[in-house]
Amino acid sequence: MRWMLTIVAVLLATALSTTAQAQDGNKEQARTLFNAGVQAYKQGQFMHAAQAFTKAHALLPKPPLLFSIAQAFRREFDDKQQKPALVMAVKYYRKYLDAVTEGGRRLEATKALGDLKPYLQGLGGDSAVEMTFPTRLSVNSPTPGAMVSLDGGKLEEIPYNRQIAPGKHTIVVKASGYEAQERTFDARQGDILPFDMPLAGTPPTFQVHGADGAEVTIDGKVLGRAPFTQPLALDAGRHFVTVTERGHKAYAEELEFDFGSKTSLEVDLPATNQRRWAWGVLAGGGTTLAAAGVLAGFAFMQENEAKDIEATQSQGVISEQQRMQHNSAIRTRDDLILATALSAGVGAAVSLTGLFLYLFDEPVVTPPLRGTDEADEAPSDEPSQEIKILGAPMIGPGTYGVGLTGRF
Repeated sequence: MRWMLTIVAVLLATALSTTAQAQDGNKEQARTLFNAGVQAYKQGQFMHAAQAFTKAHALLPKPPLLFSIAQAFRREFDDKQQKPALVMAVKYYRKYLDAVTEGGRRLEATKALGDLKPYLQGLGGDSAVEMTFPTRLSVNSPTPGAMVSLDGGKLEEIPYNRQIAPGKHTIVVKASGYEAQERTFDARQGDILPFDMPLAGTPPTFQVHGADGAEVTIDGKVLGRAPFTQPLALDAGRHFVTVTERGHKAYAEELEFDFGSKTSLEVDLPATNQRRWAWGVLAGGGTTLAAAGVLAGFAFMQENEAKDIEATQSQGVISEQQRMQHNSAIRTRDDLILATALSAGVGAAVSLTGLFLYLFDEPVVTPPLRGTDEADEAPSDEPSQEIKILGAPMIGPGTYGVGLTGRF
């Protein structure tokens, strides 16, 4: 018995889940149809709008949609003075009044019926009218600059609302810097097919030239050394780019990378003053060490001269002049050794200073200054769950516009 109850519980849970999914699907489709109707209404395609609102109401029977349907038919009648649109407008205003017994937009609906009554009497009353809709296509996209092509035809602006023949069709939505999307569908007689097609942006690419071996970073992250073996793909938006090499002034800029862009950065990194000083100091130290070598060579020559005289003395008596030459060579040798030591010490110290300046000449990067965006820090009060109807067409005294009403 328990296993039977378990099976029943599982079947019930599955049925409830399926029902919930279907309701969510209907809600989303109704929202898409409603938005397509609003776009058509704004473009003055009122019959198209009425068809979209009618289909949305069939999926999600909300009273505000009845009012929107009536408004669209009313505007269609105002434009073309045809009885079917008038009869349908009256029909849906009455349905709205039956559904909304108080409040809402009853005053507007009642006034609209009063305004239409003389026209209805002049056209023979509200005898039954069979309203049949043609097959229509509606394409929208939040992607800036998006355009659509139907069945390989020319690209046209979005929002796109057209009457089409029943059958198989293909639409392609394109925008510069974004990946195109294609949809193929079968349209049946009387269908309205709304498509909301956001496009994925093509990542921008980035390459660096003119600073071979320099380190490249994006927003503090090291990407490698220039030039790259192939351009790097980035996220679109603003990025802080640095190109640095020891001993050279850094390149540091905030750059804007748009979808689909190909940025090739030509960079010239001039040497820093410290690097120039380092080369100068190293050259001075090298010159001083070279001078020490020369002095050491002269000291060696004086050493050899003194030894030659000492060798002559070991074989016999030397002259007073040779003795004086020997003593002079010894004194000169000692002076040259001291000068060599001093020169070598100074040259080594200068060279070490130059080497220090050379090795510790790190590039200096100043990050961009950014102000605090209070709007980003402010808590959002936007609803997170409910999907609102963003604009049910309404009629005011002597004017027509788009207002706000109801919610899905």
